[in-house]
Amino acid sequence: MSLSCVRSSRNLLIPMEGHAVALREDDIGYLMSLSYVVDGLLFPLAGWLLDNVGRNRTGALGLVSYVAALLCLEGQSAAALTAFALVCGWANGITSGIVMTIASDLAPPDARGSFIGLYRTLTRLAELAAPLMVGFLAERCSLRAAALANAAVAGFGCLWVSCCMQRVTAASAA
Repeated sequence: MSLSCVRSSRNLLIPMEGHAVALREDDIGYLMSLSYVVDGLLFPLAGWLLDNVGRNRTGALGLVSYVAALLCLEGQSAAALTAFALVCGWANGITSGIVMTIASDLAPPDARGSFIGLYRTLTRLAELAAPLMVGFLAERCSLRAAALANAAVAGFGCLWVSCCMQRVTAASAA
Protein backbone atom coordinates (compact mmCIF):
# COMPACT_ATOMS: atom_id res chain seq x y z
CA MET A 1 0.00 0.00 0.00
CA SER A 2 2.85 2.38 0.76
CA LEU A 3 4.16 2.02 -2.79
CA SER A 4 0.78 3.02 -4.23
CA CYS A 5 0.60 5.95 -1.83
CA VAL A 6 4.05 7.28 -2.65
CA ARG A 7 3.61 6.72 -6.38
CA SER A 8 0.51 8.88 -6.56
CA SER A 9 2.09 11.71 -4.59
CA ARG A 10 4.51 12.41 -7.47
CA ASN A 11 1.64 13.84 -9.51
CA LEU A 12 0.99 16.46 -6.86
CA LEU A 13 4.48 17.11 -5.51
CA ILE A 14 6.14 17.99 -8.83
CA PRO A 15 3.67 20.78 -9.69
CA MET A 16 3.51 22.09 -6.12
CA GLU A 17 7.29 22.10 -5.71
CA GLY A 18 7.69 23.61 -9.17
CA HIS A 19 5.42 26.46 -8.17
CA ALA A 20 7.30 26.85 -4.88
CA VAL A 21 10.64 27.29 -6.70
CA ALA A 22 9.03 29.67 -9.23
CA LEU A 23 9.21 27.46 -12.32
CA ARG A 24 7.05 28.32 -15.30
CA GLU A 25 4.10 26.06 -16.04
CA ASP A 26 5.72 24.65 -19.17
CA ASP A 27 8.91 23.82 -17.24
CA ILE A 28 6.82 21.94 -14.68
CA GLY A 29 5.20 20.05 -17.55
CA TYR A 30 8.62 19.18 -18.95
CA LEU A 31 9.65 17.79 -15.56
CA MET A 32 6.48 15.71 -15.35
CA SER A 33 7.12 14.41 -18.87
CA LEU A 34 10.75 13.64 -18.08
CA SER A 35 9.71 11.65 -15.03
CA TYR A 36 7.20 9.64 -17.06
CA VAL A 37 9.71 9.01 -19.87
CA VAL A 38 12.21 7.54 -17.40
CA ASP A 39 9.36 5.53 -15.89
CA GLY A 40 8.28 4.11 -19.25
CA LEU A 41 11.78 3.26 -20.41
CA LEU A 42 12.29 1.06 -17.38
CA PHE A 43 9.28 -1.23 -17.89
CA PRO A 44 11.39 -4.05 -19.40
CA LEU A 45 13.91 -3.80 -16.56
CA ALA A 46 11.07 -4.00 -14.03
CA GLY A 47 9.92 -7.33 -15.41
CA TRP A 48 13.46 -8.68 -15.36
CA LEU A 49 13.98 -7.50 -11.77
CA LEU A 50 10.72 -9.08 -10.59
CA ASP A 51 11.63 -12.43 -12.13
CA ASN A 52 15.37 -12.53 -11.42
CA VAL A 53 15.97 -10.43 -8.32
CA GLY A 54 12.68 -11.08 -6.56
CA ARG A 55 9.58 -9.18 -5.61
CA ASN A 56 10.76 -8.21 -2.13
CA ARG A 57 14.14 -6.89 -3.18
CA THR A 58 12.68 -5.03 -6.15
CA GLY A 59 10.00 -3.49 -3.94
CA ALA A 60 12.55 -2.49 -1.32
CA LEU A 61 14.82 -0.96 -3.97
CA GLY A 62 11.91 1.03 -5.37
CA LEU A 63 10.83 2.29 -1.95
CA VAL A 64 14.38 3.26 -0.96
CA SER A 65 14.60 5.11 -4.27
CA TYR A 66 11.42 6.99 -3.39
CA VAL A 67 12.91 7.98 -0.04
CA ALA A 68 15.99 9.29 -1.85
CA ALA A 69 13.80 11.15 -4.35
CA LEU A 70 11.74 12.78 -1.62
CA LEU A 71 14.86 13.82 0.25
CA CYS A 72 16.06 15.54 -2.95
CA LEU A 73 13.24 18.02 -2.41
CA GLU A 74 15.07 19.37 0.63
CA GLY A 75 17.30 21.24 -1.84
CA GLN A 76 14.39 23.57 -2.67
CA SER A 77 15.68 24.43 -6.14
CA ALA A 78 14.96 23.65 -9.77
CA ALA A 79 17.93 21.26 -9.80
CA ALA A 80 16.61 19.45 -6.71
CA LEU A 81 13.18 19.19 -8.31
CA THR A 82 14.74 17.79 -11.49
CA ALA A 83 16.58 15.18 -9.41
CA PHE A 84 13.29 14.36 -7.67
CA ALA A 85 11.51 13.91 -11.01
CA LEU A 86 14.28 11.67 -12.38
CA VAL A 87 14.60 9.49 -9.28
CA CYS A 88 10.79 9.21 -9.01
CA GLY A 89 10.72 8.07 -12.63
CA TRP A 90 13.41 5.50 -11.80
CA ALA A 91 11.58 4.27 -8.68
CA ASN A 92 8.24 4.03 -10.42
CA GLY A 93 9.76 2.41 -13.49
CA ILE A 94 11.60 -0.37 -11.68
CA THR A 95 8.48 -1.23 -9.69
CA SER A 96 6.14 -1.30 -12.69
CA GLY A 97 3.80 -4.24 -12.38
CA ILE A 98 4.91 -5.18 -8.89
CA VAL A 99 1.59 -4.45 -7.16
CA MET A 100 -0.45 -6.80 -9.34
CA THR A 101 2.35 -9.37 -9.52
CA ILE A 102 2.49 -9.61 -5.73
CA ALA A 103 -1.31 -9.77 -5.57
CA SER A 104 -1.30 -12.66 -8.04
CA ASP A 105 1.49 -14.42 -6.15
CA LEU A 106 -0.20 -14.15 -2.76
CA ALA A 107 -3.78 -14.85 -3.86
CA PRO A 108 -5.15 -18.16 -2.59
CA PRO A 109 -5.97 -20.48 -5.51
CA ASP A 110 -9.57 -21.02 -4.39
CA ALA A 111 -10.37 -17.28 -4.04
CA ARG A 112 -8.02 -15.59 -6.49
CA GLY A 113 -10.60 -13.18 -7.97
CA SER A 114 -12.01 -11.90 -4.69
CA PHE A 115 -8.55 -11.61 -3.15
CA ILE A 116 -7.21 -9.54 -6.06
CA GLY A 117 -10.37 -7.42 -6.03
CA LEU A 118 -9.95 -6.60 -2.34
CA TYR A 119 -6.21 -6.07 -2.79
CA ARG A 120 -6.80 -3.58 -5.64
CA THR A 121 -9.44 -1.78 -3.57
CA LEU A 122 -6.93 -1.27 -0.78
CA THR A 123 -4.19 -0.08 -3.15
CA ARG A 124 -6.65 2.34 -4.78
CA LEU A 125 -7.52 3.70 -1.33
CA ALA A 126 -3.82 4.30 -0.74
CA GLU A 127 -3.61 6.13 -4.08
CA LEU A 128 -6.54 8.28 -2.96
CA ALA A 129 -5.05 8.97 0.46
CA ALA A 130 -1.69 10.27 -0.81
CA PRO A 131 -2.90 13.50 -2.46
CA LEU A 132 -5.16 14.13 0.52
CA MET A 133 -2.21 13.70 2.88
CA VAL A 134 0.08 15.89 0.75
CA GLY A 135 -2.53 18.63 0.42
CA PHE A 136 -3.45 18.57 4.09
CA LEU A 137 0.16 18.68 5.30
CA ALA A 138 1.14 21.33 2.76
CA GLU A 139 -1.74 23.54 3.90
CA ARG A 140 -1.43 22.95 7.65
CA CYS A 141 2.35 22.63 7.96
CA SER A 142 4.51 23.01 4.86
CA LEU A 143 5.38 21.36 1.59
CA ARG A 144 8.55 20.07 3.29
CA ALA A 145 6.41 18.31 5.89
CA ALA A 146 4.34 16.69 3.14
CA ALA A 147 7.47 15.43 1.37
CA LEU A 148 8.97 14.14 4.63
CA ALA A 149 5.72 12.37 5.53
CA ASN A 150 5.82 10.65 2.14
CA ALA A 151 9.44 9.69 2.76
CA ALA A 152 8.37 8.19 6.09
CA VAL A 153 5.62 6.18 4.36
CA ALA A 154 8.14 4.90 1.81
CA GLY A 155 10.66 4.09 4.55
CA PHE A 156 8.05 2.15 6.51
CA GLY A 157 7.06 0.31 3.33
CA CYS A 158 10.68 -0.61 2.67
CA LEU A 159 11.06 -2.01 6.19
CA TRP A 160 7.81 -3.95 5.85
CA VAL A 161 8.77 -5.44 2.48
CA SER A 162 12.26 -6.31 3.74
CA CYS A 163 11.33 -7.75 7.12
CA CYS A 164 7.68 -8.81 7.23
CA MET A 165 6.30 -9.56 3.77
CA GLN A 166 6.13 -13.16 2.62
CA ARG A 167 9.00 -13.97 0.25
CA VAL A 168 7.76 -14.79 -3.22
CA THR A 169 9.93 -15.53 -6.23
CA ALA A 170 9.01 -16.22 -9.83
CA ALA A 171 9.81 -19.90 -9.29
CA SER A 172 7.65 -20.25 -6.18
CA ALA A 173 4.76 -18.37 -7.80
CA ALA A 174 4.64 -20.70 -10.79
